[in-house]
Amino acid sequence: MAETFAFNIVENVVQKLATVAHQEISLAWGVQSDFQRLNDILTTVKDVLLDAEENQAHTNQLRNWLQKLTDACYDAVDVLDEFEIESLRRQVLKQRNIGKKVRYFFSSSNPLAFRFRMAQKIKKVTLRFGEIAALKANFHLAERHYDTRHVVMGPDRETHSFVQAADIIGRDEDREKIIKALMQDPPDGENISVLPIVGIGGLGKTALAKLVLNDEIIDGEFQLKIWVCVSDDFHLKRLIIKIIKAVKKVNEDWSNMDLDQLQKVLRDCLDGKKYLLILDDLWKEDDIKWNELKQLLVEGGRGSKIVVTTRSSRVAEITGTIPTHNLEGLPKEEALSLFLQFAFKKREMNQYSNLVKIGEEIVKSCNGIPLVLKTLGSLLLCKTSEYDWKLVRDRIEELPSNMRYMISLRMLSISTKQKVLSKSGLEYLKSLRYLFIAYCQNLEYLFDGIRNLTSLHSLIIVDCKNLIALPQGIKALTALKILVISNCEKLHLNMILASKARGNEDDSQDHHIGSGLRLQTLIIGWLPRLEALPNWLLGESANTLQILVIEECKNLTTLAEWQNLTSLERFSIGECPKLSSLPEKICILVELSGVSSSWSLT
Repeated sequence: MAETFAFNIVENVVQKLATVAHQEISLAWGVQSDFQRLNDILTTVKDVLLDAEENQAHTNQLRNWLQKLTDACYDAVDVLDEFEIESLRRQVLKQRNIGKKVRYFFSSSNPLAFRFRMAQKIKKVTLRFGEIAALKANFHLAERHYDTRHVVMGPDRETHSFVQAADIIGRDEDREKIIKALMQDPPDGENISVLPIVGIGGLGKTALAKLVLNDEIIDGEFQLKIWVCVSDDFHLKRLIIKIIKAVKKVNEDWSNMDLDQLQKVLRDCLDGKKYLLILDDLWKEDDIKWNELKQLLVEGGRGSKIVVTTRSSRVAEITGTIPTHNLEGLPKEEALSLFLQFAFKKREMNQYSNLVKIGEEIVKSCNGIPLVLKTLGSLLLCKTSEYDWKLVRDRIEELPSNMRYMISLRMLSISTKQKVLSKSGLEYLKSLRYLFIAYCQNLEYLFDGIRNLTSLHSLIIVDCKNLIALPQGIKALTALKILVISNCEKLHLNMILASKARGNEDDSQDHHIGSGLRLQTLIIGWLPRLEALPNWLLGESANTLQILVIEECKNLTTLAEWQNLTSLERFSIGECPKLSSLPEKICILVELSGVSSSWSLT
């Protein structure tokens, strides 16, 4: 049942809230205090959820309370997603000079009204959680601040400190530079120094930190060596527990202690001891929370060091007290060595000199990114055909150079001069949530492997004047909530006609795929070849669609008779001169349900 997952769901909302709350848009809109209040409420509720989940079988009222809480969490995630989308929109607008048409699509024609509406949504969500939290007193639940059933490490990954130094290629110079920096005395008046290692995902920041921690020089310099994976889980209490466990190396349950008790244990663990602490994969750009943690770490002996690995230059600015180590891609020879290590394993490379030569060309396109080199090398393992190797070489060379390291990205903006986006490389973006394709004036077709982007939440296609078709695989994007298509003069959205025109047999085979789209927002505009919204686009979205906007589609003549537009909140149609009437059920829905609407028909 849904309520059995209440603890994890609330945990996810808290983490998402922390991410959104510190984005620029939250500051600009003045909603940080609302976010803080919401966080405080959720934290107090979360403290009793473990006890509630264990006791729910004894009372219907408790089960119902958990269900209400779970439902509210899902709604809160939707609102926070809207904030993330708007924040992302602002980033894109900063990077590119986007015209009025696009600006209109991403928000309201009145930005102040949009801002007010979103602020009201946050207040409504906060009030709802406040009412739910007030009811918890009825159940006399015990507080348990930490889930002893499992350690929540954050959604992405957990790392460890062990490494086989021989497996790490091309990082000796980086290791020596960092160790040299760690040997320096701290600045006057400071007990500890913090050295950030910064680089894009896949560069090997974690591997480098492991090399440093396990070096013999470090063994002789520091009394304590501590490894903690942070990731998205910058929760002060849990981090303290992780550090204590790493130091004491005993299997004790610290979760029942309060924060004050834990800080005393931590300070006692570090008291007078010179330590090296690795905080791996730190994401949180929050100087307040960082200083709270750092204040508890100053009890160590003079010369103690903290190494922070992060993708964020902002995190480096907040944490660093000595110069940042900016990690770059591997040099050419080391990059080739790493690639061949994964492509051949124990096979004799001398037997396949022809493949090694092709491998050299592949490596040139990888920018020295270890994750990409390993991925492509593994892809070619056990393949001895030149055809397979050349296929990878040719397809990766089709990608823009700044896209070849993006395997683990959540957000991606593409602007290219290519006619076709190859699927090679893009199909590995399993964690991608937001995809922007903009100002691709030559682009005619998207990549067929889009179906593999199973986490994709938002797809936004803008100013691709020669785009002819969308791939069949788009129908398989069950996680897609937001679809925006604007200013694509040749796009008609008919996949069958597009496949025939392209002569793509693989794409044609996908005609039998039923549409699994469950969109919440559909915005379409400036598509002069669009005559009707196709069935694949409608599908299951009729039950989930909340916002429908259609603008400047000069040849749109009909709208389908949707059966179940039960979730619609905003409906707008304008500048579609050949559309003379609306489906009856849409008119009835707008009239009876109070849906925010506007349209202009001939």
